Amino acid sequence: MTAFVVRRLATIPLVLVAIILLGFLITNVLPGNPAELRAGQYASAEVIERTEASMGLDQPWYTQLRVYAGNLLQGDLGENALTGLSVADEISARWPATVELSVVGFLLGLLVGLPLGVLAGMRENTFWDHGGRLIAVLGVSLPVFWVGLLLVYFFYSELGWAPPPTGRAQIGTEPTEITGFYMLDSVLTGDMAALWSSAKSLVLPSITLALVVAAPIARIARSAVLEVRGREYVTMAITSGIPARVVLRSYILRNAMLPVLTMMGILLGYLIGGNILVEIVFAWPGLGGYAFESISNNDFAPVQAFVLITALAILLLNLVLDVVYAWLNPRVRYAGTGD
Repeated sequence: MTAFVVRRLATIPLVLVAIILLGFLITNVLPGNPAELRAGQYASAEVIERTEASMGLDQPWYTQLRVYAGNLLQGDLGENALTGLSVADEISARWPATVELSVVGFLLGLLVGLPLGVLAGMRENTFWDHGGRLIAVLGVSLPVFWVGLLLVYFFYSELGWAPPPTGRAQIGTEPTEITGFYMLDSVLTGDMAALWSSAKSLVLPSITLALVVAAPIARIARSAVLEVRGREYVTMAITSGIPARVVLRSYILRNAMLPVLTMMGILLGYLIGGNILVEIVFAWPGLGGYAFESISNNDFAPVQAFVLITALAILLLNLVLDVVYAWLNPRVRYAGTGD
């Protein structure tokens, strides 16, 4: 197992280098000029030219890449051309919002999708199976931003049950920040009003993300359970008189969870880096909205930082997933691992 983990770790720097290079080249061929954003809308050509020189944009692309790579090694992600603030500081202020929303949405989707998929697989062609498949199809087919807008319309505009979609908490009820995670900070400071406000603001966006998670999890879990149920060792266990609960836990779920784990890793990586539309709909101040604003403003440094951080998060998630997968299924540890 140790050799397997070391081998997987060794691939991460190579992938990061490729992502850094690709992200830099793509952002530099996009239309737009960050110097124009920094200089202002009514700046003259001479002012823009001086701004380009001060930002190093007048240098050849390979020189810019060398400077960018050197800054990355020092932990410098650049500056926001619009605000002039450090990109690293802005991301540090925003990433807890994205992680909090992603984790809650992921867990909620998992709590719904996994039991639904297993139940549908164990009771094929029943009400539970048909209902589970219907929910899975709807979850995969419906655009996530449309689901969010629909929830806002019904639960805020029509029923008045939800707070306005204006961010992580209602204005004036934000907790004193310690970790940046509003729910956790509310508990640590004992601010129950902030906890209630944060929880209410988190409900609709997390439900929207949960649908994205629950649908594919339910589909994969159902297919995996159906496949494992048909294997000979499961049939033998049932005919041998082993209790159904033991068969489900030890024979079916242990083997059916392997493809589900793969899907979980993919979905969690997507939520961390790809819930841009949900953050826009609910005015959630996370990394997705930050990336969208930067792309709209042709501000390259935040976009490059967003791509890099998202890629690193996905690589680390895949590493954890691979380790768990190898622990559950030792066959993935091919020859040469030393195990």
